[in-house]
Amino acid sequence: MKTPFLVVVASLVVLSITGLAPANQDSEPRVRLLVQIPETHAGSDVYLAGNINDWNPADPRYRLRPGTADPPSLYRFELPLSAIPAGGLEFKFTKGSWETVERN
Repeated sequence: MKTPFLVVVASLVVLSITGLAPANQDSEPRVRLLVQIPETHAGSDVYLAGNINDWNPADPRYRLRPGTADPPSLYRFELPLSAIPAGGLEFKFTKGSWETVERN
């Protein structure tokens, strides 16, 4: 029996407003996602599938990165503000396939 992935993945999803400020004059504003996943899945590859990548559940360009100084269950992803479609960002989290999409 497979363990459902990310049963409580949405316990912490933060769009960082401070991430909208450019790091320097040459960089584009960015949006930061911070995602707390269950400890039992820490270390797994986690992907963002959405209207920014044709809902590809294993797009390597949209793999979240575990934080180095944070708990291993806290993942991060940043994208340029200009990458967000005009109607808004729609997304789900997966472990690389639709069989491992978040459940709740």
